[in-house]
Amino acid sequence: MNGIQDPELNGYRAALEANSRDASSLTRNLELVQMNWTPTEGSWSLSLCLRHLISTTNAYIPQIDRAIDAGFRRKLHGEGPFRHGWFINRFIRALEPPPTKKMWGPKIFSPDLTDVEDVVSGFDVSQTELISRAQAADGLHLSRVRVASPASNFLWMSLGQAFGILAAHQRRHLWQAHEIRRHPEFPDSAARRTLTKEYE
Repeated sequence: MNGIQDPELNGYRAALEANSRDASSLTRNLELVQMNWTPTEGSWSLSLCLRHLISTTNAYIPQIDRAIDAGFRRKLHGEGPFRHGWFINRFIRALEPPPTKKMWGPKIFSPDLTDVEDVVSGFDVSQTELISRAQAADGLHLSRVRVASPASNFLWMSLGQAFGILAAHQRRHLWQAHEIRRHPEFPDSAARRTLTKEYE
């Protein structure tokens, strides 16, 4: 049992868990050189895609925490289905892969380039933290509780939309990561290179 009663929140939880499984499958048994490989100079690697997703989640979580606390304090309870604003809904749809145009990324969401022992585990931790917020939000009115964007105090969204943005944003960059792995010049593992050399 996941402990979430609200169907909308359950949908976000399921989407985030699906993204976690996708990331795990995508990066399973990859070596450091493969994680850090880029198709062209200045483009992103698998590692940078995951680091960007970690940074984005880490920026959103304090905003979501403040919104959840304020929602319970103000007794903004409710049951769905909830209606959310069209502008942010349109933005969420635009995030979905495959991307049709490049989007500007605020500096606060830039990939964290500090040392991370295992960026895949780091992504798993950030996902666990985010899913725990979906559980904590259960019972709140997902459209009346508001979340300030980490990138701008002038941009607000509903609590439900905040989870929707993060799930769609993850799908966008996991799609990007799959494109990197599908690149014809993506490096083989050391084991495969050794095996290939033995049969040459």
